[in-house]
Amino acid sequence: MRADQRAEYIVQCIRESGSMYEDDARQFLADHDAHVRAEALAEARTPESGPTGRVAVLLDAIRTHPGEWTTRRVQQLYRDSPLPITQAPNGRLRAVARGDLRDLAAWGHLVLNETAGRRFYTLATRENRT
Repeated sequence: MRADQRAEYIVQCIRESGSMYEDDARQFLADHDAHVRAEALAEARTPESGPTGRVAVLLDAIRTHPGEWTTRRVQQLYRDSPLPITQAPNGRLRAVARGDLRDLAAWGHLVLNETAGRRFYTLATRENRT
């Protein structure tokens, strides 16, 4: 029997039969459960890989063609690309474009600029990152 199987066997025996040392058994079970949760969390964590899919395409386009990026410009990029989103109705495409720009800004890749009823995003630099 492997060590992890042996520990699970002991845990199961304690859970099923109880113990005359209840406090010790409770502490052992609590420690065991915390250890199992910590291992599961450690396995679930993956290194950040950055944006993926459509948002990665957008970020690459913004890095390749810096300047002012508006919702309309992103909509045009999506229409001109082979991405599946291009078949979306215009209102849906606009909402997706706005959300993607907002997400990239929230993640620190873009900076929102607002002037007299106009908003656009620019690539974040060391000087303008907040």
